[in-house]
Amino acid sequence: MDLASGEATQRKDSLKCSSCDRTFARTEHLTRHMRSHRNEKPFKCIHCNSTFTRKDVVKRHHLRYHPRIPQVAVTSNSPPAPMAVLDRDVVEPAAMEQRQRESPSQHQEDNITAPQPTSLAVEPIMELEDYQDSLLVPPSITQPILDLSGTMSAFLGDMDYGINSNEWVFSNYDGGSNKYFNNITDIPFLNPNPPPTTSPPSSLSTELSHRFWRGSTEVSAAKRLQLVEEVASVTNLGQERRSFDIPSCLALERLVTSFFEVFLLYLPCVHVPTWKAETAHPCLLLAMAAMSAGYHKEHKTSQKLYIAARLSVTKYLGSSRAWTTEQPIWLIQSILILMALGTISGELATFNEALSWASLLANTIRLKKTPELDVLDNNLDLLTEWERWIEYETVVRTKSAAFCYLSNLNICFNVAPALLNWEMNNTLLPSEETEWTSPTPESWLEGRNHSPHSPVRFLEALDSLLSPTPQLQAVKMSSFGTYVMLHAIAQRMWRFQQDIWTTNSVSDYLSMFYITVQRWHVCWEENAESSLSPRNPRGAVSSNAAALLRLVHMRLHTDFSPVRSAILTHNVEEIARSMKTLSITIRSSSIATVLHAINALRTRVKLGMALKSWGTKSPHSVQVHLVSIECCLFSSAWMREVSTRPEVEWTPDEIECVRLVRETLGEVDMDPANAQKPYSTQLVYAWALIFECCAIWGIQSVLGDALKIFAESLPS
Repeated sequence: MDLASGEATQRKDSLKCSSCDRTFARTEHLTRHMRSHRNEKPFKCIHCNSTFTRKDVVKRHHLRYHPRIPQVAVTSNSPPAPMAVLDRDVVEPAAMEQRQRESPSQHQEDNITAPQPTSLAVEPIMELEDYQDSLLVPPSITQPILDLSGTMSAFLGDMDYGINSNEWVFSNYDGGSNKYFNNITDIPFLNPNPPPTTSPPSSLSTELSHRFWRGSTEVSAAKRLQLVEEVASVTNLGQERRSFDIPSCLALERLVTSFFEVFLLYLPCVHVPTWKAETAHPCLLLAMAAMSAGYHKEHKTSQKLYIAARLSVTKYLGSSRAWTTEQPIWLIQSILILMALGTISGELATFNEALSWASLLANTIRLKKTPELDVLDNNLDLLTEWERWIEYETVVRTKSAAFCYLSNLNICFNVAPALLNWEMNNTLLPSEETEWTSPTPESWLEGRNHSPHSPVRFLEALDSLLSPTPQLQAVKMSSFGTYVMLHAIAQRMWRFQQDIWTTNSVSDYLSMFYITVQRWHVCWEENAESSLSPRNPRGAVSSNAAALLRLVHMRLHTDFSPVRSAILTHNVEEIARSMKTLSITIRSSSIATVLHAINALRTRVKLGMALKSWGTKSPHSVQVHLVSIECCLFSSAWMREVSTRPEVEWTPDEIECVRLVRETLGEVDMDPANAQKPYSTQLVYAWALIFECCAIWGIQSVLGDALKIFAESLPS
């Protein structure tokens, strides 16, 4: 063995981490690694007080957020290190000579973020890594400022789901077809010898458009051929019909792009900034296209794609032990999308098919392991860290999305929960949307550094909400995380209602749930991303949460399970009959609940959904409509009870609620004959009109027709 290599091996073995047994070639790397175990961030920006684990990250932060301020020495929150444990700030001549004796391969391994140039005109006091960091941000690019300080204050009183076109979904696409996360040497901004440019880029987006990881919904002819072969393999089509059943490349791209607005806004489990149609599994593309085609009322295309995708899923499940084997994430996402499509189709047979897969989806979630993600490893390059985090967060969000969907089956159709709360105990809640939608590794790292909370587990969050003792500080969760928690609360309420006959103190339990809901509301409002403002590009999840919150308030007063069980049949006559026989008790404490119900109607009226000319002017959540039945029935029953008493006996709160009802109904495009009926009946007609005007999916038409029949049976 060569003497020099033997000394290097001995030195590396001696620099060993006492916490995780990792070894390092240089002392400064060990020192930097140990900070990750202690969660230390010794380097501080003097302009905005942000702290970081590495000095080079401070330099990048300065170039990005303070480009007009001259750089000064970076301050450290830690005491000066002894000379025996040098960091990356200063290199002694002896250490520089030692580095020069290291082999090139070893040096490249320790500095994976960029290869070493053959010659560098750098002063001796400046390290090679510092020189490479100076290349990360070209000086000609004006870096945008990520403003996280603004907090929107519009919550339940604002719009539920008047979401603008989701700009962040489509702003990160360049149509490129490079392979996802290719060779790191292809990264333009890590090239130590960038090609000269004659003029600076016009904007940051111009520079980012060349980055290979950017997502794209472009479908090439070769990718479409994969779909053709996939369909042919599961449907046994003849050669002459293979090209007929799959839409063109342009049509597929249109459908997949639209899928992000139709579905992904409300259950964000696909990483849009890096997702590429070219690398997606054909089964997942078929499922996405089927959902989008159904939304755009291309029913024949949707049905063909749905059948093909379902057969494809069945093929892959048949080739593996589905009940005992962990399944890939694309397969779980395909099952989730197909079940969601079948649930809202309005066809009973398709609905039952979707329902039959509930236990299968739940089992895939139980078996799916979340990738290990310790504290960020400073020895890895930023792009690799981002890639690992995307893989981890995709699994977390897919499991959360599946839990919410299965919970919706329980809420909307009164079927038993296929996935119980305790089975999600060790699952981490999703991260902030700011991190999830970051279009670049740099913006993602900045988002993590500014994240208001650390990852929270499902059990920890739920215990904090259900605790009988007051909490000193509410657990901080992301907007998606709070939505998951509200589903967990709704499941607990459903289980309580099933066992209510064995409970002696019903009022105590109802009080406990009321306190739990209030705690949840505090957590929700503390997150700026939970805003319901129509200008919030990430407000889709919050719109679903707001609608579900109102349903929870209704169920604190009345058990609506007979109506929900009737909806399971898709029989409009049976649904209307269950609404008529439902008993709703109105108490003096119901005023806050009815205000929630009235505001649910007012929100839709403000958005124009009660106008016959509404059509499908903008994307909206079908779940918001599905969970609004309780608001319709409760407000109608309350108005009917109030009308039985003279106005002089009304309380000031009741007078105000009646005024809101009159004002809202005056804006509804109702038939003149129905407008002459009592307000309690008009409320039902108004909701029926909203379901009719916004009917994109069959289940909305079913509920709208049932409400019409129910309204006609009410006193006129």
